[in-house]
Amino acid sequence: MQIINHWPDADEIGLPVKVSSELINYLVEPFASESEAQAFWQECPSTIIVLYENTNLVELSGSIRQSISFCLNYPEFEEALPNGYRLLLAIINDEGAGCYLVLPSNLDMTEVVDG
Repeated sequence: MQIINHWPDADEIGLPVKVSSELINYLVEPFASESEAQAFWQECPSTIIVLYENTNLVELSGSIRQSISFCLNYPEFEEALPNGYRLLLAIINDEGAGCYLVLPSNLDMTEVVDG
């Protein structure tokens, strides 16, 4: 698992290049440019949670489990990413900051959602 609380560099995201670059594209999409997106993230920091196929969901802390559960239960949007990953976004405040969840489509999230 990886938690990123700043504008990510594609190289720091521990995912295949195609997945990372598509993720960055989705982060930029609502804005006119990447620099505008980065400026928004400076004002309204968001979080990206990346889960991998080998992520042990039982070992996640309570606050991380809550964030993941919120993303799964209240997504503003969900998109397919390359290599069998998916991206969910949940808006977490009135300013528009969000929690992005990137996870393999085949990862069983029942335990996190059901508590």
